Amino acid sequence: PYTVTISWGDGSSNYQTTTTSTSGSTTHTFMNTGTYTVTLTVTDNTGKSVSSSITITVKPPPTYSVTFTESGLPLYNEYLNGKTSPVTWYVSINGKIYKANAGQSITVKGLITGQSYSWSVENPVKVNFYGYIVDYYASPSSGTVSKATSVSITYKDPPPTLDTTPLLFAFMLIVFVGAL
Repeated sequence: PYTVTISWGDGSSNYQTTTTSTSGSTTHTFMNTGTYTVTLTVTDNTGKSVSSSITITVKPPPTYSVTFTESGLPLYNEYLNGKTSPVTWYVSINGKIYKANAGQSITVKGLITGQSYSWSVENPVKVNFYGYIVDYYASPSSGTVSKATSVSITYKDPPPTLDTTPLLFAFMLIVFVGAL
């Protein structure tokens, strides 16, 4: 029998097995990029051994970028005291948040080729107009990317709604008073 030992050169545990076969295989995953010396040592039952080494370079996986562009948001919050502040929006990709001011794009780099990523945007974005808060809603508000692309996000404020309760009450009061 032979004892086969493989030293991966990355600090992980060595692979070792005893076999009578003259062929075999194993796999190893390197967790970091870098250059590693992998050494195979075969020892026979008399204690004689032979070793061979190779150098392996592990490169980072290819990546891609996605750019999100926003339209429809006002650039500034307007406050009663005359001050302003930028309106901000964000994109979340797999839980990581990327933030920008209204009118600016967000480019997410380093997404690994061959992998899909879920994304969502802040929805709604709350904008201050002199003490009134207006909600701007995104379309689309979420999705998935798996290659380099651009995603256009359009924010819109919903049409105003009229609360008719005070008008109905006033009408009823006028009718009641008029009936007296």
